[in-house]
Amino acid sequence: MSYEPEFEIDFDDAADAAAAGGAPGRSGESGPGHPGGHGSGPEAAPGRLRPTIVAEPGDHSLGWSIAVRLMRGGLRADAVPLLLVAALVFAAALTAAAGPRVLKSLADRALFQNISAAALQDRSVTAHLTVVDTGADGGEFDEFQAALNDQLGPVAGRALDQFSHSYRADGVQTDGATIPKPSGLPATITYVVDSRTAHLVKYVEGTDPKDAAPIKGTVAVGVSRDASRLLHLPVGTHVQLGDPLPDQNGVKHPVDGVVSGIFENAVGSALSPDDNSFFVQNPLLLKPQLSFIGSMNPQTFWSGGMLLSEAGLATLVHGDVQVQASADWRRTVNPAALRVDDLDALQASLTHFQQRALPFICDPDRPGYQNCDGLLNPVAESGTHTGLPGLFAVFRTRLVSTSALQSFAVAGLLAVELAAVFAAARLVAARRAGSVALQRARGSSRRQSALLLTLESAVAIIPAAVLGGLLGRLAFFDRIGHPGGGGAGSAAAGASGGPLWPIVVVAAFGLFAIPVTVMLRARPATAGTARADERRLLSRGRRRSLEALIALLAVGGVLALRGRGVAGTTTGGTVDPLMAAVPVLVGAVVAALMLRLLPGPVLGAVRLVGRGRSTAGWLGLARAAERGQTPAVALAVLVLTVSGAVFGGVVVSTLSHGVTASADRLGADAVLRANGFGPGAVDRLRALPGVRVEPVTVFARSTIDDDSGAERQVTFLGVAPGLVPGMAAAADADGTVPVLASRAALRNYPAGTFTVSFLKNTVSCRIAGTVPDPGNSALRAAGGDGSESAYVVLPAELLAQVSDSTRPAVVTLNGPVSSAQIHAVLLGLAPQFYDVAVRGEQLAAMRSDGLNRSVGGIFEVCAGLSAGFAVLVIILELAATARERGRTVSFLRTMGLPARSAGVLTAVQLVPTALAATVSGVLIGLALPRLLGPALDLTAFTNGYDAPIRVDLTVTLVLGLALLAVTAVAAALEALVSRGRRLAGVLRLGGE
Repeated sequence: MSYEPEFEIDFDDAADAAAAGGAPGRSGESGPGHPGGHGSGPEAAPGRLRPTIVAEPGDHSLGWSIAVRLMRGGLRADAVPLLLVAALVFAAALTAAAGPRVLKSLADRALFQNISAAALQDRSVTAHLTVVDTGADGGEFDEFQAALNDQLGPVAGRALDQFSHSYRADGVQTDGATIPKPSGLPATITYVVDSRTAHLVKYVEGTDPKDAAPIKGTVAVGVSRDASRLLHLPVGTHVQLGDPLPDQNGVKHPVDGVVSGIFENAVGSALSPDDNSFFVQNPLLLKPQLSFIGSMNPQTFWSGGMLLSEAGLATLVHGDVQVQASADWRRTVNPAALRVDDLDALQASLTHFQQRALPFICDPDRPGYQNCDGLLNPVAESGTHTGLPGLFAVFRTRLVSTSALQSFAVAGLLAVELAAVFAAARLVAARRAGSVALQRARGSSRRQSALLLTLESAVAIIPAAVLGGLLGRLAFFDRIGHPGGGGAGSAAAGASGGPLWPIVVVAAFGLFAIPVTVMLRARPATAGTARADERRLLSRGRRRSLEALIALLAVGGVLALRGRGVAGTTTGGTVDPLMAAVPVLVGAVVAALMLRLLPGPVLGAVRLVGRGRSTAGWLGLARAAERGQTPAVALAVLVLTVSGAVFGGVVVSTLSHGVTASADRLGADAVLRANGFGPGAVDRLRALPGVRVEPVTVFARSTIDDDSGAERQVTFLGVAPGLVPGMAAAADADGTVPVLASRAALRNYPAGTFTVSFLKNTVSCRIAGTVPDPGNSALRAAGGDGSESAYVVLPAELLAQVSDSTRPAVVTLNGPVSSAQIHAVLLGLAPQFYDVAVRGEQLAAMRSDGLNRSVGGIFEVCAGLSAGFAVLVIILELAATARERGRTVSFLRTMGLPARSAGVLTAVQLVPTALAATVSGVLIGLALPRLLGPALDLTAFTNGYDAPIRVDLTVTLVLGLALLAVTAVAAALEALVSRGRRLAGVLRLGGE
């Protein structure tokens, strides 16, 4: 049955009454003048009623004066909920504007940390020349450096603003009356000019060669305290430098040198990585050592290093004594001046420099030599080197994975904020639906009512969105956590401001949320269908179409992400739209599915509870089983919040355990690797307090399987006796060497025997047993995972007897030790080049890494904010449906329901939603890592270690308890409010 108004209404008088504050139906009630209301008599109607003409909706248009008065009345009556919607729009716009900028700032901070931690040669651009001759004053070096600087370009010039140089003449024969000659050979000295010596050494006697009084034809040199003692070179001692060819009379004329000063290490054992690299490059500078040549009749001589000035080096090279200089000019990047947005331009400048700089400066002269700008004489070879492109490539790869993870966190927060906007709009709709329906019944068209609501919303929504967007685009968000503050890229970043479309989407959503929800609820309807329309915002067909579309988009997004991995992720710390949208779509699909599945189990619970005596519990579950009583928005928001928090907990927990497991792969607290460590180096390491040292001899050899004759590669590990249980101490009586084999080696030699040829002899080996699981031991450090690496273990002494391998190549240390201590202990000892890895330092570096920390921080912040907005959505949903629940409770209380049971009714009515949201959110959070597949790559944060997925049970339990607590608090508050009502108020509420 359809309802048609039987009176023609004077809209002017009705509008006047509405503008005066007596607009009927403000909160959904039928007021005076509304057909069917309590005051429908002629004396109660504000207009003139003539029962002759029927008014259809849309027959009359509202004038501007009436529209303005209606807007004023609506703004006054609904100021509080409109301000709430505006505040939520402001928060969403702030997130949309500031989110990408904060992510960029975190990426810039991570770039600063990564570049700062890199080795000096990797974060520098180095030009290298071998100078065969120079002018006598050394000024050419500065002139050539100026020519190099001109080739860098403005972008690279601003970023690489730190200058340094290193010139050296290697293997210069140095003789003198006081220098010892064990085999009659003069000393071989490397003469160094390095800008880093200004703070690395201090002169305790004499003067720095750079400050010494110039003497024509004489080179001033500086020697270390140990060199002065061992080579008998006090200040003022003269030496002869170089090995010149004899003149026509057979006389040699070496360059004269004089010791101007004696220096020592100025920084002690507190060596930074850059400082240590200087001493690694010049290992004999502080202390010379005896070296030997020849194998049959070795001859010994002293070798070491000394310092001189640029002018002294030029005199030495120019002196015709068969000395060449190796010159390196370095421009080192300033990490504080780097921004992720600058990497492309800097990469292009570096590529141009490497390809064009030296060819432009140095023109070919004759084969093998080149003439260069700034240098008077040709050079033998030239080249450039930089590790910055490699650092940038590694950082970009890790940043892609970081952006993928952060996109999910930011998108989840924004989705929850928009859901909160929609929930607040529904609260406004619950208040405005009655008055808009009355306007429609009086003849206002659907378009007129929607336009009026849109204009009302724009008054509050647009300023809130603009203010949130402007605040989010402030330069403050570009400098969060970045030690450099400003920089070359900050001005450009501040000017660009990031994309505008997220802010526009938020503003449009907030602007149209209220009109859409109000118009859907305020459709003119008959009395019999009013409650059904009030329960459904969309018809069944439209709702199914929308659910199918969301499901299709979710499936397509998951397949697209699994197909592409992180290859299509946007870099620079920005949000990946696809990665951001897919988890939200999956959550929406699951929420829609739960809305369809929830009534069935709840109805089963209704039947079960109905057998008992709990009337309030039965009624609460019965109301929850109705389609309209399931708070769809609250369920969707809770699902997104719980799934995002669980997924974030999974990511953070997996990263935390993965970082620890990655550091544990080292096998010991510290591991040193080199071609061979001498006894002196091992003894020095053993002298470290509280440290256990285990040297391992590593010797790789090709072997012949005695069974199949196949040639296989195996690594021999020689260890100390007693390190590995079951290891034989000596060879068998027939000379066969018993060894323990890893699982991979066992697979290679099924017969258990093989033959290996060493330099001295050929040896037969038999596998006497299996190497036990190495765990954190020297075997793991030297041989790796036994299931993948083929190696055999035997005593180091036995390996030395049958092979020519006597020096350990791997040394493990267990105990409190740092890389600085190791470098200080091995300073001046062979080998010159060795690698040091300390487990504690690796673990600290991974935990403090900017990208690792930003991932965990973003998930924690977004999860906390999402939880707060989720609680707000629950409150808004309860407020929007409070009147209907209050009407039900009022009727029940008039029938004898105790006031205390009202809280039970509300709590039971909310329990299915809370349980469904918890179960769905947890399942989504646990399934997302496997659904996303290759798009969720965590190996970039764990040094390549593929960590297994770990579930954070603490976060999951806390979320479940938090939902139950929120439900209990909401029910208690509503019961407290309803308990305070007087019986008369209850009767009035129930009769409306």
